[in-house]
Amino acid sequence: LKENRVKKSTSKRQLRIVARGSVYVSSPTKFPPTGCAPESNSTMAEPVEKLKTIREGSAEILVAEHVFYNPVQEFNRDLSICVLATFSRVWQRERAEARRKKAKDGPEEVVELVAGQRCEQGLRILEALSATGLRSVRYANEIPGVKEIVANDLSKSAVESIENSVRHNKLEHLITPSFNDAMTLMYTSTHPDKRFTAIDLDPYGHPTRFLD
Repeated sequence: LKENRVKKSTSKRQLRIVARGSVYVSSPTKFPPTGCAPESNSTMAEPVEKLKTIREGSAEILVAEHVFYNPVQEFNRDLSICVLATFSRVWQRERAEARRKKAKDGPEEVVELVAGQRCEQGLRILEALSATGLRSVRYANEIPGVKEIVANDLSKSAVESIENSVRHNKLEHLITPSFNDAMTLMYTSTHPDKRFTAIDLDPYGHPTRFLD
């Protein structure tokens, strides 16, 4: 498995999007340093030496040998990140515009969204069938304007690997590992305070049974 190297942009220019009186600011994505070690007081499900390291995009995850990882789907994950990052910007811009109208053309509102930082008014994303948790780690590192990502799996060993990778990437403030049935979790998340803004479904086979 070839190591994917992240090319960091040298540009520090912020992107400012004016939406009818509201100013939206998007700062450059900030990636965590590659190869950072877990904190010394972390409780690992397995000793680090028994875990293999997988690097993709901005993520470096630790997984047990039996946890499923499909390198062929890297391009699919890249596309998902592009779509969600664009959606996040549009969604925040529309919400800022709605707040401005409600305030009867009040002052311009500046919203700064930085990937890797928690946004209290941001997206809640569910990765319903997480496996390694790689998507969740990349989402947290590469998508601006995220409030929380729930990385769920029905496999206990997979969830333990997710917990290891979350600590390894220092993303406890953004990613919540979940050990649950995907359909049960979605059915019990219909309350407005628990609803997800985006749900990632990548099942083995047809996704019909997850759609209701």
